[in-house]
Parts: sequence; C-alpha cells; structure tokens
Amino acid sequence: MSLGHKEILFLASHDRGVPVSSLRIEGLRKSFDEAGVPCDRIEVAECERTSFFCGYATTIKALEERIPDAIVAVNDITALGAERAVRERGFQIPRDISVCGYDDVIFSRISEIPLTTVKQDVKQICRKTVDTLFELIRGKPTGNTIHKVQPELIIRESTRAYPVKTKGERHDEKI
Repeated sequence: MSLGHKEILFLASHDRGVPVSSLRIEGLRKSFDEAGVPCDRIEVAECERTSFFCGYATTIKALEERIPDAIVAVNDITALGAERAVRERGFQIPRDISVCGYDDVIFSRISEIPLTTVKQDVKQICRKTVDTLFELIRGKPTGNTIHKVQPELIIRESTRAYPVKTKGERHDEKI
C-alpha cells in the first residue's frame, strides 16, 4: 500500500481449509482496511497447487482479464511462477507490475529479478511449537496454542512505487 498499489492480484491455494492462505488473505484485507483503502480491488485467484507452474498458469489466465498493479502470492515459489508469466506477457517487473511472495526461500534471492518477500522466523516458530508440544505431553494446560510470530518484509528488486498515471495514460499500455 505504501507503494501506491491498489489493484492487487493475490495468488492463493484453492483449498481455503489451508490456514496459511486464509490467514494471509485475511491479513492483506485487514491491512487495507486499517489504512482506510477499499479492499474491493483485491482479486483472489486460486491456484490448484501452490507451485511454480500453477502460479504461472493462474497468472497467465488472470492477466487476460485485467492488469493489476501488483501480484502477491501465498509463497515465493508461486510468486516466481507469476514473475515468469508477467515477463512472458511483455510486462516489466517492477515497472509495470510489482510481485511479492512469502517465505524467503533461497530461489527468491537468486532469481533473475530478486523477489520481495516476507520472511518468517522459522527458529522461533519451531521453538514455540516444540514448547507447546511438550506442555501438551506433560498434561499442562497450554492456554492459547496459537502463537503469532512477527514476520519481516524483505524488499528486493521485484517491487517499486506504482507510478501515478497522467490523464489519458492507461495502466495496461506497454511503454
């Protein structure tokens, strides 16, 4: 949002029972809501699987219908598939469309266009999980078994501020 993106395509898992997709969609909508930005311009596209090829195919299909300012994917591998689709359709990243993933996998750092991503503190997540498991094994009441761990935004080359268009200039025009 701070980059000015309002038309966002979110690549999610088709299985809404998967907490990761649901929580990330909820977090995106909540962020927009808290900032007072209408989140009706967030389109959720469901990927059959959260993989490179499904991210690619889902993005190709979505780009036929509309051109977003930014694409946010449920994970980095899906985002890298989206990057490929965006480039193959003649758009430049990040000039035309910003792309962001989640997880900070090694491929996001070494891809042709290093991917902006959200990094999780995996050690802290594991530590909290093991502590909770041991408490359950010992029969101790754990209270809340859901622990939130603050992620970190890693800004790389796949995102930039969305340019303000002048009168008569269309977003889908290739420069």
